Formats: sequence, structure tokens, C-alpha cells
Amino acid sequence: MKFLIIYSKPICYNSLEFFTDTMAEALRNLGHTVDSLTSFDKPERFIPYFDKEYDRIIDFNSNLPLMKMDDGSPVLSHLKGRFYNYLLEHPLHHHKVLSVTNVEQNVICIDRKHVEYVRTYYPHICEVIFLPVGSMPGDPKKIKPIRGRNIAVFFPGTYTSTNWATAKMAVMPPELKQELIWLYEKMRDDYTLELPDALKQYAQEQMHLTIPDDEMAEYVHRHFLADTFICAYVRDRVIRALLEAHIPVTVCGGGWQEFDDPNNQYLIILPAKDYEAALEMTYDAKILLNVMPHFKDGMHDRVLTAMSHGAVCVTDATDYIRENFTDDRDLILYDLQHLSELPRVIAEYLEDENQLQKIAEAAGYAVSNNFTWEKLLTESELCRE
Repeated sequence: MKFLIIYSKPICYNSLEFFTDTMAEALRNLGHTVDSLTSFDKPERFIPYFDKEYDRIIDFNSNLPLMKMDDGSPVLSHLKGRFYNYLLEHPLHHHKVLSVTNVEQNVICIDRKHVEYVRTYYPHICEVIFLPVGSMPGDPKKIKPIRGRNIAVFFPGTYTSTNWATAKMAVMPPELKQELIWLYEKMRDDYTLELPDALKQYAQEQMHLTIPDDEMAEYVHRHFLADTFICAYVRDRVIRALLEAHIPVTVCGGGWQEFDDPNNQYLIILPAKDYEAALEMTYDAKILLNVMPHFKDGMHDRVLTAMSHGAVCVTDATDYIRENFTDDRDLILYDLQHLSELPRVIAEYLEDENQLQKIAEAAGYAVSNNFTWEKLLTESELCRE
């Protein structure tokens, strides 16, 4: 098969560039032909590819369905091949793109509930498939034993202050503000809820109506800040719980200078680094902490990153993770509903480096056998004629 892999925007610490490169390499390893295009959302960069034919055209978090040439024609109307938008976050954050109907779209999601969401609320999307991001390749020569690692707990990711959320709400229309607060509090009290389900509850309990399926995507998008708020709140709460227990946490990403806590002496803030540099730091981490960005049936790339780089992943669970991994064997799971237990669990594991080593080794085996890009792509509909 012939693929065109697009790197369209330099965001998320250049993680998209790393994802496109590693995916393209895996496809070539599987015997496929791959062209790579760095577009940076500039329509003219697509012109040399208009006369070529592809089986699949893939872009991560793409705006391509919105892009037009100087004559007003959609860029996608000139490309010959089936286009897939690979979404790395909840589809609600891509409502404008997913609402486009004048070009053919297909979608890849990294959470099975996201697949269901797109199929239900964007019925014009031709195909929606589930495909986790493959593990980022680790170098066996750089993988050190747990005892030889210097970072106790490592969290690579951005910090968004809950004060930012409060400030955003302060300037909103009163009705929308009231709705967002209700949704936020509902999801805060029940972490199993996603925004669409919380919105349905709000409509039934507060408005005494049922939102039609053909209007739900617009409703959810209008309230997208509730999802942003709860993700920021959960991440903030997890880190504070560890610091309160005097567990040192090393963080790497934007925004952490705004983090304010009485136990900040246990927070080690490193300058924001690009994605590849953060991967290098994982070789020196005993534990890589993951906080799901409100995924319920998928997996963030941090989980596999830890495993492929010899660290132990500590993460909140999803249905998909429970199906594919075992607590205390491949990783360590915690429950957001019982967050007070997390500091004790991490402290006990840090005292038992032999068990951490066993988990790291089992995880490395699991990821190398089942979660490489090559393995996931081979089993995916994406690589079927």
C-alpha cells in the first residue's frame, strides 16, 4: 500500500513530528511505500502531491478538511487517496473540522469511546477506527536498571492552573457559566463521567429535555471548557497529593512555574523540552506518572513511553488498559476516586526496587510484543486493502 503521512503543525513539544516519523518508519518496515510531507497548514505545499495516488493519507489533529486553495477549492478535493484524521484527544475539541461535509473524511481515535462518539454524532464521517499511538522506540543500550535511575517520579506534561479556569468562567455569560459549573462539579464527583454523558444528565435533570443526536456535537463543543477544567483539576490534584506526602516529583513541560503549593520544595521543575528530549529523560526515571486526559477506554502515549524506556508507569485505569495490562505486573494502577491511597502506593514501590524492576521488565516484554507501531498497524483496518 502507498501512504502519505503529513506533519501539519509544530505543537505539543513537537510530538506530532515524532509520531509521524515513527509511524512512517514502521509502515516502511512493514513493506509499504510512504511519502512524508511537512505542510505547516500551507496549501501550496500540497501541490506536488496532487498528481500522485495514495491508498491512505494521514494527518494528526488535522485542519486539512478546512484548507482551501487560492481558487476556493478544498485541498482534499485535489488529493487522490482516502484521508484519515488521527485525533490524539477527544473529538469534541475538533468539532469544526469534523463538521465539514463537502469532502470525504475518515477518523482514527485513540479511545474506543471516542470512536463511538464520532460514529454517533458525526454520521457523515465515512469510517472511524481505533488505533492507539504505538510505543516510541527505546534504545536497549540506554535502559538502566531501576536502582541506577536518579528520578523517583517523573511527569512529562503541561500544567494548566485551576486559576486559569476560574478566570475563564468569570467572564462568561451567566447561563453558560452556570451550566459549566454544574458539569464540572458532576464530573469532579464522578470521574467515570465524560462530558457528553454529563450534558445528557444536565439536560434531563435541569432542562427536562433530551438533546437530539443531531444537535449533541454542537452542545458538547459549546461546553468544551468543562472538559478542559476537569482535566486541569485532576492533574493538579494528583501532583498535590504526592507533594503533600513529601514524595519528590520531577516535572517537565510548560506552565509549572505557576504551580503554587506549600510543599513546592518537593516539586522539581525542569525547563520545557521537546518530545524527544523528554523521552531521553525517561531513561533516568524509576516511575513515570500518567494522568489520563479524561480518556475512559483508551491509552495515552505516556503509558507505552514508560514501558519502552525501562520505567514503571503509574496511571489511572481505563477499560482498555485493564483489558491489556495487569496491575502490579506490567504497570501500577491507581483510582482517582481514592486518590488519597496513591502516595502510600508510590512510596511503598519506591522502597521495593526489586518489584519495580520486575514490573519494568514485564512491561518491556509486553510493549515489544504487542504495542509497537508495527504490531498495532498490522492488526489495524488502516493497513487492509
